[in-house]
This record gives sequence, C-alpha cells and structure tokens, in this order.
Amino acid sequence: MQNECDNLTQWKKFKRLYFTVRNPVVVYCGHKIDPQREPKNNCESCWFAFFNNNAEVVKTADELFREHGPSAIEQVRGKKFMRNFLRFMGTLAKWQTEAQAGNRYIP
Repeated sequence: MQNECDNLTQWKKFKRLYFTVRNPVVVYCGHKIDPQREPKNNCESCWFAFFNNNAEVVKTADELFREHGPSAIEQVRGKKFMRNFLRFMGTLAKWQTEAQAGNRYIP
C-alpha cells in the first residue's frame, strides 16, 4: 500500500511538472490567457494582450485589411476578431499620434 502511495505521489509530481499548462494572467482584468489562441471572452484587455503577443497575426491581418478591406478579415476570422483587431490598431494609431505630439511615451 505504501509503495502504491509513493508511486501515486511521484506520478502527481511528474504530471504537475510536465503536463500541466500554466497560462499567464492578464494584468488589467485578471483573466488567464493562452497566448497562442484567440480569447473566448469579449474582454478588451485579453484581446489586447493576445494581439501584443502575436505579431505575425497582427501583420497578416493588417496586410489583409489594407489589400481587401474589413470584410475580408470578417470572412476569414469572424466579426469578433475584426472588431477587436480594429480596436487594437486604433489604440496603436492613437498612441503614435500622441507620441508625435509629445504628449505620451509609447510603451
């Protein structure tokens, strides 16, 4: 019985080390986020963190937006993605204009 208990304890430690996925927490909202997947909720902070961590997704979506417009993004990724992508890009554009005016430092 003791041997089985030790094996179970070792197995749980092994699982905790190698199989458990620990996702980071978004500072502003406290939600856990998987950096490789789109957020399932409509939290603006989660979407902003997702776009900040996925430069390739932003680059591809920006190219698609410039060439084909917002309807192409909506067809490929959906309405939720398009809405949050436009919010993200709008925030970056606002930060750039404020930085050029000398009002704010871009993080």
